[in-house]
Order: sequence, then C-alpha cells, then structure tokens
Amino acid sequence: MQTPRPGKALHHFKTGEKVRFIDDRLGRWPPGKIAGGADGKLTVEVEMMERIVPIIVLPHQIERA
Repeated sequence: MQTPRPGKALHHFKTGEKVRFIDDRLGRWPPGKIAGGADGKLTVEVEMMERIVPIIVLPHQIERA
C-alpha cells in the first residue's frame, strides 16, 4: 500500500548498470547489475553462492556503484 504508483519515469537506471543496495535490510548485500524493470520496480541480478540471484527492489533502495 505504501509503494509509489507506477509512472513513466520513476527512476533513471539503465539495463546493465552497476548498482549497490542502500536500504537497511539489503545494505550488506553485494553489488549487482540492473536486469530490467516494470511497474516502478527494478530487477537487480546479484552473484551469491556462485549463482546469479534476481532481486526485485524499488528505485530508492539502490544507488549507482
């Protein structure tokens, strides 16, 4: 209920761009790359335990690395 409504330009991230997590719960996760986005949310691919794990985040939870 408290997530922002989807719009045309809710973020300025591009696919393949390196980002890191800044949110309190996700802040200690390794950096990743933007894989895509829809409905105001972004998918970040992070390498953990020798696998690529997709994580869905909001734009305010990440910043450019």
